[in-house]
Formats: sequence, C-alpha cells, structure tokens
Amino acid sequence: MPQGNGVLYSGQNEIVEGRFDKGMVPSSKSIKIILADGCYYEGNYQNHQRQGAGVCYYPNGDIYEGLWVSD
Repeated sequence: MPQGNGVLYSGQNEIVEGRFDKGMVPSSKSIKIILADGCYYEGNYQNHQRQGAGVCYYPNGDIYEGLWVSD
C-alpha cells in the first residue's frame, strides 16, 4: 500500500504523483495527475475528486485554472 511521497500508476491508465497515506491521497493535499483521457491536473484533491484550487490542461490545448467542486 502506497505510503509517503511517490508516483502511482493505476490500473485505470492514470498516473498520480503526490503524498500517500495508507494507500490514499490525504484530503486537501496537492497532487499531480494524468487522467486516462489525456488531461493533466495539478491542484487539490479530496475524496478521489478534484476539489478546491487547481489547473487542468486538456489535450486540445485548453486550460482551466480556478476552483473545482466535486470534480
């Protein structure tokens, strides 16, 4: 089970970089994640969702920087 700083390559073709605690990303902690659809997100994460301040870079070149609520 992931513990401490690291990179997780998930079975859902996602890559998560951050600090892990007992296999999970603690709520309200900053992460970097590459999603299966090619989006790259950097920001806060809570309950397995983008939550709070963050930036998402989309494959088509669009960028969203702002607040996230429940992904």
